[in-house]
Amino acid sequence: MTTATNTKTESTRRELILGVLTLCSLFLVYLLYDHFIIQSQSPPSERCSLSELLEKIGPPARLSFINEDNQDQIVWIGHTSSLAVRSGPPCYLFDTSGHLIAWTSETSEGGRFDNIIMRAYAQPPITLDEAREMSD
Repeated sequence: MTTATNTKTESTRRELILGVLTLCSLFLVYLLYDHFIIQSQSPPSERCSLSELLEKIGPPARLSFINEDNQDQIVWIGHTSSLAVRSGPPCYLFDTSGHLIAWTSETSEGGRFDNIIMRAYAQPPITLDEAREMSD
């Protein structure tokens, strides 16, 4: 009877260890995927241009002009990956010369960019060509 109990206890212990290792592995995969998503959304340089960002991440979901701190600016709202766990899309803010001022990989977290995105959606969308004309 003791051998059967020991075998059952050993089997339960193995199942528990396997379950914990599986959960840890899944969490690690999630962290690596999240890191990959952030890297794929990050701008190519600190002060990149509209064209450089377009080349790296593809076309925006939406572009708009806004006035932030008494300055006209271009808001680039990116696409959210369908598999990423994000509250909102990435957002990039450009000055009128077409250079990046600031960006965030995720919005809808109660930060500064939430206000910027809401104001951008309140404005009519613009095309990349219109944004480039403004920056020329």
